[in-house]
Amino acid sequence: MSAFDYGAPAELFLSNSFSRNACLQYRRFASAAQAIQFVVESSGTGVQTGTVLEVDEERFDMKEIHRLYAAPGYPFERKAVDAPLAAPAGAKAGRSAPASGAPAGMRGDSRRRQRGIRT
Repeated sequence: MSAFDYGAPAELFLSNSFSRNACLQYRRFASAAQAIQFVVESSGTGVQTGTVLEVDEERFDMKEIHRLYAAPGYPFERKAVDAPLAAPAGAKAGRSAPASGAPAGMRGDSRRRQRGIRT
């Protein structure tokens, strides 16, 4: 990959989901560095799941945006921010356990029962 141009104009597509029905917000920035700063430091964690940054017709997802923010070439001073991509201490990879304390495989079954859906 060639050096990333933090000064290039950028377009930011903010979303809280990867779903087609998700609400999508669009913002333009004079520089990619400003867009990266906005999404990492200013926006809440709720809008980050499906967020995409487009610079010079190349797209970057949230993981890549955080990588660009942490890169040595990032031109602005970094603020201390919570890493939304990090899993909580002691959490296992994959699906999280449901709040009810039921095993992960049971979660869908109880939802089906609540809706009256038979399997």
